[in-house]
Amino acid sequence: MKRSARTLSRALLAALWLAAAPAVGEEPRSLVPRMEPPSSTAPAPPAPISVAPLASPDIAAAGLAAVPGWNPDFSRSDPKRLVAMLDRLPTALPSEALATRLAARIAAPWAGAGGGVALLAARVRALLRLGAAREAAALALLGETGGQMNPELRLLAAEAFATAGEVERACAVAEPLEATDTAVVALDFACALLHGQAPRATLALELARERGILPPASFSTFAEAALSGSPLPVELAEDGTRAARLLLLATHPLALTATLPASAPPALLRAVARNPEVPVEVRLDAGERAAILGQFTISEWRSMASTLADVATASDGRSPSARAHLLRALAGEGVALARAALLARAVTAVAAGSERVRWLEALSVDAEALPVDRSLLFAESGILPPLLARGLFERARAWLELAATTPDETRSDRERARLPATLALAGLSPFPASGDRPSVQRALLHALADGLGIAIDADAWTALLVAEMPGDPRPPPSVGLWHAASDAASSGRRGEAVLAAFALLAPAVEAAQPQALAHALTVLRQAGEDELARLLAVAVALALRL
Repeated sequence: MKRSARTLSRALLAALWLAAAPAVGEEPRSLVPRMEPPSSTAPAPPAPISVAPLASPDIAAAGLAAVPGWNPDFSRSDPKRLVAMLDRLPTALPSEALATRLAARIAAPWAGAGGGVALLAARVRALLRLGAAREAAALALLGETGGQMNPELRLLAAEAFATAGEVERACAVAEPLEATDTAVVALDFACALLHGQAPRATLALELARERGILPPASFSTFAEAALSGSPLPVELAEDGTRAARLLLLATHPLALTATLPASAPPALLRAVARNPEVPVEVRLDAGERAAILGQFTISEWRSMASTLADVATASDGRSPSARAHLLRALAGEGVALARAALLARAVTAVAAGSERVRWLEALSVDAEALPVDRSLLFAESGILPPLLARGLFERARAWLELAATTPDETRSDRERARLPATLALAGLSPFPASGDRPSVQRALLHALADGLGIAIDADAWTALLVAEMPGDPRPPPSVGLWHAASDAASSGRRGEAVLAAFALLAPAVEAAQPQALAHALTVLRQAGEDELARLLAVAVALALRL
């Protein structure tokens, strides 16, 4: 009995052993469950949603080229790569809202970017070009350690403070600089003059000449006028003396004509608006124009600047306070949305003393309580374009819905809108049908739509990419930047992806090739910058009147 029990036990053990034995090619198993040690790391975040490239590599490669100034062999960790992108950013963007959004990305902290002074200076220069003076100054001051600061960063900080109108801070940050170039000499001169030290200002110029540092002839004339108390010419020059000129233009008498130039840049307008020596109506004109400039595309502003200047400086006996009230009404959101058409009406209304002035003022307070004039809504000089340019897509949608409920509005009017492509890119209407003939306009429209993920005819898009566009001067995209942008987006380097996307569109966003626009939008969306991508597409469509 004992022997049979032992035999049975052995048989059971053998059966269990056979059951646990691994099959051929199988890992050995254990009868005892293996306990894994608890993980000390957090679970990995979900992978980002990928966006497929919009053009096949073969099609895209046909339009790529090696562009001087960009080295395609930059390694991913080379700070020169980012500096090259920053220096290659377009100098002007088609809307202020787009420039502001890009400036915010450049000014944001860049964890682990490295690069030291060179990268920091490149970021500051890019912010200054985009008009973000205060952000540029704050970023430049990050280079100060232990009271010491790189001369290049110090000079850039001084220019940023001068652009922002902070005279004392501009002079204070520039004071330790040695007079070794024109920019420092000009700043030294301006700051001495602003502090009532004319002899020191004169001496600064004389010492510079003895050292062989010769300021540009235009600045010498500018400085002589400042020393003698004569009115200064209202101009900015890109000759290294920009910061000094801004400081003096904001404080000294100016040689003004009846109106400021329509092409005056915002920095110059703000300097004139701060100048206590300038007549109040001109200061109001400059200040309101500088404010309104941020609400429209650059091309739109140029076309309406003269109209606004006429409103601001018309010699019709209006008091400065009455003129200021009108200008503030024009600069208010609701009135500014109506742009050229409303401005023209305002000029007529002021002269005639009609009820339109009160209508315009009411529009800035409660636009939805008023009937919608279809010509002011759909025309290129109407309400929708500035809303779209500023990225206020929901407000644009509200205007469209309001127009649809207006008694005299019909579907045919909606269909005759002059902004079908832009409305589609903003997600407010279906994508419009395209024509039969290949053209740059059709290619750009398809590129913008495809870059935003809007459904289009893939065969038509491919045909447009390979079609020859006679007389098209658009430069080919850089092959190095093309791949750098893709690499940055797919690797999660968000800041670099944004830079590469915009650098790919240099020297002007509106003049970029269709495949470059499509790729830039794709990269932005891959990097999680969907809002920036849509704003870019709409701004380009408005600027090109697609």
